[in-house]
Amino acid sequence: MLNLAFYKFVAIQDPIALQRDLLELCKQYNLFGTLLIATEGVNGCLVGAAKDALSFIDSMHQDCRFFDIDFKQSVSESTPFRKLVVKIKNEIVTMGVAGIAPEHFTADHLPAKTLQSWLDAGDDLVLLDTRNDYEVKIGTFQGALDPNLKTFRSFPQWIDENRPQLEGKKIVAFCTGGIRCEKATAYMRQVGLENVYQLDGGILKYFEETQSSPINHWNGDCFVFDYRVAVDKNLQPTNSYKVCFACRAPLTSEEVSLPDFIEGIQCVHCEGEHLLKKQKNTALQQENNRAAHLRKKERSKSKKLEIGIEQTRQL
Repeated sequence: MLNLAFYKFVAIQDPIALQRDLLELCKQYNLFGTLLIATEGVNGCLVGAAKDALSFIDSMHQDCRFFDIDFKQSVSESTPFRKLVVKIKNEIVTMGVAGIAPEHFTADHLPAKTLQSWLDAGDDLVLLDTRNDYEVKIGTFQGALDPNLKTFRSFPQWIDENRPQLEGKKIVAFCTGGIRCEKATAYMRQVGLENVYQLDGGILKYFEETQSSPINHWNGDCFVFDYRVAVDKNLQPTNSYKVCFACRAPLTSEEVSLPDFIEGIQCVHCEGEHLLKKQKNTALQQENNRAAHLRKKERSKSKKLEIGIEQTRQL
């Protein structure tokens, strides 16, 4: 099976029409996975037979809006998706800030080899990790600045609060495949930060182009959003992590062995959130039970009243 990962920030005038067209195209080529559509562009992860997946790429490239989409391809023995979902969203990657236009304001794409040469030379720059905290914990660039983001929505606030340490610096933002750092650099440029770059193709492209180098300035592994969970510098699955299906955090074998871990329900990272959710659900259930009991009492009272009235009439 051939896996496709892709995105493109481009103005979409009619998301509903594009949703219909892409749904038909995916069905035509028997592809499974998820496609997100918004007025700012498209973002997808799809899988299918190699011939069908390549035909899908050709069809997309015939659309003038998507002629230059870079499809990241990987091979798997089985499909990681069981169904096809084509959704319309407010954003293809959620930042929660209106007016961001990545197709116009994104930073220059910095080739992997150029970044490596800058790091080899010890250039004065800020390597800014735009991924979530659970991704950063299993690997990042040496000396990278970690905003400790719980979600990508937190990025604008972090920039606003930490802008002084970024002013006048050469900034290279990076993420797994490029989509988040592309939107992140658009935001930074729109709020006035200059000399900003994004790592072209993200970490995975960097790994691909620096595999032969003895030093690539990366520590650890890289979290990926598929069945592999994490890959090493040679893009090989590490088999060292398991994913918590509640919060999506990667878990080490030690974290899986903790009593906090209940497969499919919670892990050490989201136990508190799970407990809070459980408490809210319990409170809601109790409130619903009370409301149902009151309705039952009211119906019983009304029924007794109706019986009393009918008996009075008969007298």
